[in-house]
Order: sequence, then C-alpha cells, then structure tokens
Amino acid sequence: MDTDLFSTLFSTQNVKRIDSSGRDGQPAADNWDKRAPEAQHGQPGLHGRSAGASTHGAPASDIRVHLTYNAKEPRVVQVAGQGTRQGQHWKIYPDEDLRLVAEGGDGGRGGRGEDGQAGGHGRDGTSGENGTSGEDGEDGGSGGNGGYGSSGADGGAGGNIYVTVREQDADLLLPLMFNVRGGKGGPSGQHGRPGAGGKGGRGGNGSTWTTEDGEVHSSPGGASGRNGEAGKVPDTNLTAGRAGRNGSVQIKVVQNDGTEITYPSLYCLKVVGFDIFDENEDGINESGEHLLVRNIRVRNTGHMPSPKQRSIQLLIRETGFLCPVTTEPLYLPQDIRPGQVVHLPGTLRAFIRHDWTERPAGQALRYEERGVTYIQYPLKLDPPKYLDCVAKGNTVRACWTLHNNSTKSYGGSPRRAAATKLAETDNSFNLSHATENSRWEVVIEISRMEPGSAMTIEQDLRFDENVLEFTDEYLMLNLLLSDPSTGVRHSVVRHQMPIQISGLYSLSPNPSFLLVVNSKTPNHAIHQITNFVRHGLHTSLDIFNLSLIGWYKSPVTGNNVLRSYQGKSIIVFGNSFPFFDSGRRSPWDLFDPSLVGVLAQFRTSLLFAAVDAWASLEVFIAKAVFPTVGATSASTSQKSTKKLVTDLKKGNMEALVTESMPAHRIPVKKGLFSSLNSTTERAARSAAKRLNRTMPMRRFKPGKEGGIIICEGAPKNSQIWAYAGPFTEGDNDDMGDFHMYSIVSCIPFEVKTRMLWNMAGKTTEDGAIDCTALYSGLEEFCCSSISSGTSAKVDAKVLSALCLSIQFTLTSEIYRFTSARPGFPDPIPSSKKLFHLPLTRHFLSAAPTGGQIAYDATNTTRLLVSTLGTIHAQANPLGVWQSIKGAFFFLGIRKGQLTSALNQQLFAALASTCSPKVAARVKKDILEYSKMVKVKIRRHRAIRGPKTFFDFGKAELAGLLPKMVDLSEINLNSKALGLIEFETHVREMLSRKEKVDQMEAEAKDKLVALVNPVD
Repeated sequence: MDTDLFSTLFSTQNVKRIDSSGRDGQPAADNWDKRAPEAQHGQPGLHGRSAGASTHGAPASDIRVHLTYNAKEPRVVQVAGQGTRQGQHWKIYPDEDLRLVAEGGDGGRGGRGEDGQAGGHGRDGTSGENGTSGEDGEDGGSGGNGGYGSSGADGGAGGNIYVTVREQDADLLLPLMFNVRGGKGGPSGQHGRPGAGGKGGRGGNGSTWTTEDGEVHSSPGGASGRNGEAGKVPDTNLTAGRAGRNGSVQIKVVQNDGTEITYPSLYCLKVVGFDIFDENEDGINESGEHLLVRNIRVRNTGHMPSPKQRSIQLLIRETGFLCPVTTEPLYLPQDIRPGQVVHLPGTLRAFIRHDWTERPAGQALRYEERGVTYIQYPLKLDPPKYLDCVAKGNTVRACWTLHNNSTKSYGGSPRRAAATKLAETDNSFNLSHATENSRWEVVIEISRMEPGSAMTIEQDLRFDENVLEFTDEYLMLNLLLSDPSTGVRHSVVRHQMPIQISGLYSLSPNPSFLLVVNSKTPNHAIHQITNFVRHGLHTSLDIFNLSLIGWYKSPVTGNNVLRSYQGKSIIVFGNSFPFFDSGRRSPWDLFDPSLVGVLAQFRTSLLFAAVDAWASLEVFIAKAVFPTVGATSASTSQKSTKKLVTDLKKGNMEALVTESMPAHRIPVKKGLFSSLNSTTERAARSAAKRLNRTMPMRRFKPGKEGGIIICEGAPKNSQIWAYAGPFTEGDNDDMGDFHMYSIVSCIPFEVKTRMLWNMAGKTTEDGAIDCTALYSGLEEFCCSSISSGTSAKVDAKVLSALCLSIQFTLTSEIYRFTSARPGFPDPIPSSKKLFHLPLTRHFLSAAPTGGQIAYDATNTTRLLVSTLGTIHAQANPLGVWQSIKGAFFFLGIRKGQLTSALNQQLFAALASTCSPKVAARVKKDILEYSKMVKVKIRRHRAIRGPKTFFDFGKAELAGLLPKMVDLSEINLNSKALGLIEFETHVREMLSRKEKVDQMEAEAKDKLVALVNPVD
C-alpha cells in the first residue's frame, strides 16, 4: 500500500523482528607491532609482513512461521514458529509491523600488507688528515619489499522464508516485511608499499698541507656512496569477495478445501491516483476545513491476489497538518488480482489542523502532500512598501497589496470577513485612518474582493517631532481572516516594519566632520561617534543619512555633499544596507570615484568605519586613486614627458589642486622602424618609468589614445583609511579605544600637526589638555562653546592616539619615498629630496619658535619625543648595511641622501622650540627612542619584507584594532596602459556611472511615490 498520504488497518509505528541472519566474516589481521621506519646505517630494510586471511560470511538459516488471528484478542496477529523455531510464539499488535530477516553474513575485508622498511643511509666518509685522502662514503641499503595483502572473503547466502496462512486470514500478510539478501563480499585488501633505498653517504673531504720549502699539496676527497635500490611491490592480484546468493520468500495459502497455493511474494496494493476537493469549493485547501479525497485508484503490484474473505480498510495517513476522520474509512474490494486496477467509490475526509503561526507578509502558508496537495490561505499579503528611514516630524506613506487567490469573493457580510491591521508599539506615529478610540492602530475592513483580484491599501504616517534621533521604531502589519468553521477572526500573516528615525541634514557654518550613515547603521554607533566628536574632541559634526536622501546630493547646496567637506574629515560607515529596490548596497557603490581623487588633493581625510565588504571596497579604491572618464576631453597639451615633468616641478612638487583630476596629452610620432601603435605603447611605458623616478610621491597612469594621455591620481600620501570592528552597545555612549583611535586618525593632518605642537610642554595632572591651549590657532575647528571660553579638556588617550596617527602618516610617507630605487644617477638631487615629502616638511616647519617648551618627563613632552624619535628612526639607516649602501650614490639608495637633510631640519625645529638646555635633553631622549624603534622595526619585520614602522605600529595596535588598512597603498606606483586596457578602463567607469545614475533615479521615484518630503 502506498504510504505517502494513505494508511491501512495496520500502521508502521513499531517493528518486531525475527532474525536468522548469518554472522559476518572476520576481517584479515594486519595489526603489526611498530618498528623503525628506516634500517640502520648501510643495512637493507626489512621486508613487510603479509596480512592474514579473512573469513567468509555465514549463510542465513530458514524461517518458517504460521499466521492466525489471536482467538482471545481481536485484531492481534498470532505468529507461531515452525521447523527449527517450533514452540516459539509472537504477537503483532495493530500499531506494529513484523520484519522477517534472513540475510547472509557479509564477507570479511581483506588485509593490508605491511610496508617495507626503508634502507639505511650510508655513513659519510671521514675527511683526510696530514696528507691522507678523504674516505669514500658508505653505500645506502636497499629498501624492503612490501608485504602481501589478502583478498576479501565471500558473503554468505541469504535464507529462505516460508509463511503459511489460511485463505480467510490472508489480510494478516499486510504488516509483513522481508529481507533475504545475500551477504556482501568483503572489500579487497592491498599490498604494502616498498621501502625506499637509503641514500649513499657523502665522501670525506681531502686534506691540504704545506712542505718545508713552502709548496702547497692536497689529497683528493672520497667518493660518495651509491644509493640503495627501492624494494619491490608484490605482483599477485587481490580481489573483493563475491556476494552471497539471495534467499527466497514463499507464501503458502491454505484454501478452505484444504488445497495449498504457493506465491513467490506478497500482494502489494498501491494507490496510483486520486482527486482532491476543498470543502467550501473556493479552490483553496485552508486550515479549519476538511480535505476531501475522491476517485481513488488502487493497483495490486504484487504477485498474489489480495484477501478474498476480508476487506482492507483505507484511511488518510495522519500528518502534521492532516487529522483523518477515522469513523469514515473506505474498504478495498476483495480478491484484487496481480496487475489489476480498481476504483473506490466514496470519499475520505481529513481535517486540516489550524495553523496558529503568524507568518511574515509574502511568506505564504504552503504545505505539500504527495499528490501534490497545497494547503494555504485564500488571501495573500505582499510585503509592504515603505521607507525604512524617515526624518522625525515628516509624513510618509506605506502601502501593501492583498491578493485573492481563491475562486470565491471575500470580505464583508455575508462573505467571510477579512481585514488588515496596522499598529504601532511605541506611540511615535500618527496614523491617518486612526480613530479616537484606537489612535495607535488602524483596522481596514475588506469590503469585497472578487476571485483573482488584488487590492492596494495606503496609509499615511506622521512621525512625532519629539522622537529621539537615530532610534528604531516598529509598526506591525497583520492580515486578519475569519475561521472557515467557527467564523472567529484571527491574524494569519504578520509583518514587522522597522523604521529608523533620522535627523535632517544641515550644513554647519564651520564643519569639521561629516558622518555618512544609512538605515542599517547601528544607532548606538551613531550616538557613540557623535558623542566622541562633539564632547571628546569638542568640534562640530554633520550627519548625512544616505537612506533618507537617496543619493549624495546635498539638499543645502545642490552639489555632491562630500564637496562641502574638502580639506575636512569624512567618516563613512561601511556597512551594507538595502537601497530601495536595488538590493543590498555598500555606501561606496554610489560614490563618484573621480571625486575621491579630488578630495585627496584637497588633503581631505577619508575613513571607512566598521567595513563589512572589504573586497568591493578595495575594487572601488583601485578605481578611485586613478582618474576616470573625462581625461581625454579635459586634458592639457604637452610637447613631451620631459617637458611635463619640468612643469610639474615648478609647482613646488605639490599635486595640482583642481576641481577635477589633472590629465595631460602628449603627441607621439611614428617611429622609423615601428608602427604608430607600438611606438605609442613604448612611449607610455617610458613615461610611467620616468614619472615613477622623478615624482615618487605622485600617481600617474599613462594610457594611449592616438598619443599619450597621462592621468594624475590621488597623491601617495593621501589619508584614506578603513577598519573593521563592531561597535559594542552599552549603557552609555562611550566607544571602544580602537574606534576612538580611528576617528582621531581621520582629523586632517595640518590640524593634528598644530594640536601636537600646541600640547608639547603643557603639564597636567591627569594628562588631559585644556581646549583653549590645544586648539590655539584652530578656532574654526573648535566648536563655538569652547572658543567662547567655556572650560573643557581633551583626554590623554586622545592625545596619545593623535601622536601615534602622526607617526603612521609620516613614516609611511618617508618609507614610500626612500623605498623607490631610481637607479643611477638619481633624477632628484639631494637638495630637493625633502621637497618630495610635503607632510614631513609641513610638520617640521610648523614647530613654534621662542623656546617655550619646558622639559618634564611626566608631561606631554614625552609624546613629542616619541613622535620625533619615530620619524628619526624611519629616516635614518636601521643598521650598518643600510649605512654602507646609503654612502654610495650609484647604488640608488635614496634614504642615505635624505637622512642628512631631514636630521638637520628635525633638530633645527627642536632648537627653535626649546631652550638650548631643554633641546639638548630632548635630543638625547629622541635618539634613545629612535634606537629602540629601530630594534622593534627589525624585530617585527616580515621575512624579506619592508623595513618600515608600519608593521611595528600595527603590532602595537593589535590589541585595539581587529583590522586597519591604509587604502592609499592600493595601485601605489604609476602604471602604463595599452590602448585596449585604457579603453576597457574607460568603459568600466562609464558603465559604473550609468548604474549609479539608474540607482539614483529609482531611489528618487521611490521617494516621490512614498511622499518623502525631503525630496
């Protein structure tokens, strides 16, 4: 009987077993005691030992039983043993099956031969002395042969099962199951591996001596020994064991007249077809209704007829959703012949249990039974369309669509009642359709929905102006449907609608920081960053919510919002988020890559915080550090690369600060013996090489388009950082130290420089510095309350982070310049080398004059010492070898030529800042600190890796920062592009721009449709 949807009088919850199976064969013995893997010096290896033999599986014995009804217990099957089981009895109850098992035993597995022992290595010959020759090395020993494995053993034969039953009791055969298979053959073993031959010993060295007359003589060394031969593999063939013969089943039916008929297997009744009807004829099988099964077709796929004198009962099988009506069974016809199909009149019913689980919108109740039968609700609610980020005080619209998937009308009397309910949890919304009695929920009754129709419902939401910014509020949308049997209405679908309450963007008069967030940025992280910048650094912070505006267009200026923060600090929260109908996106997916290069030229600090998609960020930065589309049309003309370099030098080595990335076109003439294409490619490669040598701190990408187009990218000392690490939610708005360090690192370098020199020499008890002193000359960076005289301090942790971030920046700039190998002669003269380090030069030239810094080992002077000491360590040779290489210009080592000029300016800055006595003491401390840093740089340097402060600095920060990356390291050197590469690069950027424009257009349409007043 098919048991997927239907069951018979007997079930299969429990199984009793009569087993006469044969025992499995024993595996071959191959457990060897361990011995040395290699023989002694020069000795042959031992042969591997052979595996033992496995044993065959035992054959099963026969089973003979007789079935009758138990005279005292109706519906209980009495099983009586016969033959060797004479006198044994079993009872099979209605909830049990009987399994008769007569399996042959499986053959034992074959064994594995032992591996041969490796031959011993030959001893090395002794070296000659006093005129004697070196001794020959000893020959290596031969390896031992692999041991013989053994084949698998045969499986045992299956047994025979004999079942006797009277004709009137043939229905008792239904709960029987049989297994008479033969035993499986044992798997083959394998031979052992041969041992390797030993290596021959090395010959001894000869000797050398000098005679009295001064002549030098030598004796020859010894010959090396021969390698031993490897052992051999046994050549016998190993096989798996053969499977045992299957047994047989014989069913003996004793007729009423005493004659016997024997069958080779049971009857097997299989439901081959049926039709399902829903109770209320709306085309939907729904919870609370009855499932109706009619037109059932049954085939006998066995080899004997079904019982002639008793009918077999048929019911729907009970499942998680179906409860059969057991008082209304159907009975199969008697005597169904093998292969015959019969049609059953009548109907089977099963109650569809209630599903009290509220499912999200769009996730329908859909339970499938074999057939296929769908259990679902007649009405389907799509996920609502709404904005997941809304400004407080604004009004927006939410809408949802309801579908009638049935063949009947729903809603209103006298039809089944249906409604949707929208409710809030925190009383933060005003619902347009709410009533005085239920201000916090709206129930919209469905008046009438025709079969196959859809209905869209809209609801306006106004958000309270007193709600705290950057909090999550929740709406709950429910589909209410009355029960088909009781009429009681209950919720069948529920959708939670989280909404982030955001503040509106405004541009501060003197902005210092811009924080870019989105609807999935953790609110506690926003509060922590806001609290630290405004109350820890005491400066201004603007917040731009990308999910609220839809793109990077400023509602204040009408331009890209990032342009208002050129030369400032921009923090972009790096989590992915759902961007309207465009799927999940990262914030940089909507960036203009060329704008990043422009921002870098304006010394803008850019930080990607808590990044969760590193691969896509690195791909974006690789495009952003070099210019993109527009280079061909906005380029200036130059006669040659040499002329371009000369003009760039006139700009005092600084990148040309423009509103777009600079590009230069250089014509190329066809060579005498080459094509224009090859001449142009050669010229592009030559230009890239020249620019790398002469402008080591600037990025260029020479491409070809008829002539050479040299595109300038972001400077190599750009401040573009990213880090990973979650913001921990706590009872207050304090953030972790690594978040604090990352934000301090994002302060513009010129501001950090002034802060460091301002705090040097200021003595405090707790290490904190008063804002008035720290921000002297930085009144625009300091917030208005501080500049007006209010007392406030910056914590000592912040000051330490400030110094460490300056050390990272300056040592990276110095290393990138000195690590380049320009060849000989260096196109940059020694007197001009310091001009290629604009940040280092600015830092040293910003030192105050007048000798006002006092020395105190416990005050902030030590922070200045650590910063100057780190710069000195990176700029000076780390060891003797670097000192030697730096002394020879033809080796092309720039550090040796830079050291003198940088040391001179460093100590000149110190002399102007401190009195002579203090300067001498501080200089001594700087040199000692520099020595310590050099040792740690060498200690933390990777094998053959760069000798830079960066690895040591990261090790110092390892306890704070899970992962921090200097993104300006990507595409560090100038690179030449062929025509195909250049065109591919331009096409990729055009394609990206089209995608961004499309996403922005879709976002705008969505905002207009949902009445976002920000638009």
